[in-house]
Amino acid sequence: MASYRRLAYPLTRRMRIIPSRTTTMVSSHRFFPAVGSTTPTHQSKRRYNFGSQRYEKCFGDLPAADVDALREQALAYLKDFKPQTWYDEPVTTILRGEKLSSGTPSTTVDAFNRPNGRIIHSTSSETQSLLSHVRSYESPYTDLRPEMREIEATLLEKYAGFLIGNQMTDFWKFDGVTELEESTMANEVERRMNDALLEDETAPKIRIKRTPAFVGCVSNFSNFLDLFRKTIRNLECGVPIVILSRSNTTQHSYRWTELLLDQMTSRGIDAGMLTYASCRLDDVKQLLRHNPDSPMYVTCSRAIAAAIKKGHDRCVASTGGPNTLVATEYTPDIAAAVALSATIESSGQCTALRHAVLPGVTDENLEDMFDGVESLTTDGMPAALEAGKFSGIILPRCADYDESIEEEEDDDGGEYTKHSRSNVWYRTNASLPPDDMNENWRKVAVDVTTTLDVPELSRWLVRNQPISLAINVATAAPDDWDTAKQLFEQTGLVVYTVGSTSGAGDTGIEPSLTCQARPQEGEIFGEFPVRRELDRFTQFPVVVPSSTPSYDTCYDESFLETRCRPAEHLRPGVGYVASLIDAVRSPAVKGYCVELVNYITEAASGPNRASGARTTLWGWQRPPLNGTTTVLRCDCRTGEEEGSSSSSSSYLDGLLPVLLPFLLTNARSQVEISVASEKVLSELKRHGIIDCGVKVSLESSEMFFNRTDDKTGEEFYNVVTLDSAMTEFPMLGQFLSLYFPLGHIKSTKANHEEFWEYFEKSDKWLRMNENEL
Repeated sequence: MASYRRLAYPLTRRMRIIPSRTTTMVSSHRFFPAVGSTTPTHQSKRRYNFGSQRYEKCFGDLPAADVDALREQALAYLKDFKPQTWYDEPVTTILRGEKLSSGTPSTTVDAFNRPNGRIIHSTSSETQSLLSHVRSYESPYTDLRPEMREIEATLLEKYAGFLIGNQMTDFWKFDGVTELEESTMANEVERRMNDALLEDETAPKIRIKRTPAFVGCVSNFSNFLDLFRKTIRNLECGVPIVILSRSNTTQHSYRWTELLLDQMTSRGIDAGMLTYASCRLDDVKQLLRHNPDSPMYVTCSRAIAAAIKKGHDRCVASTGGPNTLVATEYTPDIAAAVALSATIESSGQCTALRHAVLPGVTDENLEDMFDGVESLTTDGMPAALEAGKFSGIILPRCADYDESIEEEEDDDGGEYTKHSRSNVWYRTNASLPPDDMNENWRKVAVDVTTTLDVPELSRWLVRNQPISLAINVATAAPDDWDTAKQLFEQTGLVVYTVGSTSGAGDTGIEPSLTCQARPQEGEIFGEFPVRRELDRFTQFPVVVPSSTPSYDTCYDESFLETRCRPAEHLRPGVGYVASLIDAVRSPAVKGYCVELVNYITEAASGPNRASGARTTLWGWQRPPLNGTTTVLRCDCRTGEEEGSSSSSSSYLDGLLPVLLPFLLTNARSQVEISVASEKVLSELKRHGIIDCGVKVSLESSEMFFNRTDDKTGEEFYNVVTLDSAMTEFPMLGQFLSLYFPLGHIKSTKANHEEFWEYFEKSDKWLRMNENEL
């Protein structure tokens, strides 16, 4: 076995990190004390939970990167880059700091399936060594913040060119500079969230599990999402990491793993904390199968996420979706916005446009729209980086490159037309595209709907859950915002951007794009699956920014048991649910309900304002206001039915944590309960749940199944079956995200006061219910 310490990265000129106060977070409805001031203890416990008062305090006063230095470093690295290095120093498994290289070498490929290096996959005996390590390794650390943050600064200051250059050479990314620029700021926000997580663990209120975590790297945003968010943020909390190789574009994530491990061991950190698993698919499945308690963090397509989740329940996945742009009229500025959104990174960014709603648009318009899009080969990418470009169409120079796009077998939307001069595929229809569209990664494919029916489009958006929705109206002023407001209120997406169908002109309001989100400025980001199918893809939706280790953290049961007396621990104004919580049997579940209620009183207080490059409102939201509901099927039995002498009702141990957020908020009318037991029905009535307006149905399992069947039954936003009491207690923000939308809506104009005033009045924002039970 060879040592990992022979590395291939030059030391480049340092990048300056510039202190900045350009990001301002503004609350529209409350004052927040400074970080160091005295606050009630219930605030400090929830700093890392989305929407809490302390979560908001993690924003602002962020460092800024020297963009020119980043670009200069990347260009210098690319100029000196020697492609042969990736052949001479192949990708291998790295275990406890040693390279395992007994296997047979094979070829790695880039984003366009072109050979770009060598890889040695683990042999069966080496895979067994990997298995043994992951199953038996216990982290010797609980807090590595000083070391890891020093390493993080070193990576950004000295090795930015290495990170950007390798990513371009492997994935052929136009703009790795902006990724590291924004990462410099977003990393600071998430460091603050990790600080609060570790603080609560020492209380002790929570427990970070620290089982080795698997990271399946994404190809296009690996420097921020995988290196910093998933790997370094976990490592600084003492969580061991296993990086998994990829079937393509695996070179750049392997190279930063080598670099990171070298930095760690030079500071005395045990090499067992970071592993690189160069494995074929069957061996990866074996690793996951034998480590069911390990989280698997991955950003990928929905099909891949579903396959992983089917065999590994602790899959925490960010998934794609058909990003959509809507315009109430077609103008030259909208044509430019669609072309840019569709071709960003040659359709290689997760927010690239896939679907546009453009009333009256013709095929001739689309031919004109994409006429001016630049095409370039991979040889021209350094020049594109130097010029600061971030969109276009890449035409790789390889004989077997297939320019065609993939279509689903049951796709009844008609054939696509290839643009006469560009590698762009499009089709127009008066009706909306079929559900579950193929995203055609790295190939520009656009479905255009030529009519705008807001209710119908809203239902399609709920069924398909794009990451991003760009909405453009005639003047982007209050009189024209009704369309944007309806689309916001009738859907449950994470990213909404409102712009104008005409250029900025005197208004300063640009057309909105699908590819606009700066999480560090309150433009909350997330790649959520369809709500009703969420459990097929991920254990929790992933929010950016958030504390990545918190997804595998739970509340300490002994702490929860100290909070099991609701009359003592509930905040003022919500004591009316104390008797309901008292009916829960488990002291830990009681305590969790108390913590959940107190958190909701913070989080369900309407939107938060944020002002940066654009004008933003962000926060928790109600489920879509489209007439659909969330139905909770309660299959738990009462204590009496279980033969217990206790008067407590065990069914509430499973039902109440999910029901409480609805009961306490303006989403009360959007939930219904289905039960099979008349005794449960009578108890719900005794607790006042039926009288407060919540619909409760008494029905058999067969009746419930038929009524909620997604093909033949009624239309529901979400269907949740609760057949057992809670036994594990996730962080409150993650728990609430299983049932409620969250995210942001923004204007393309900075400091847009009219926008704030108009959209913060929307009924979509989650707020406390003014009526008690």
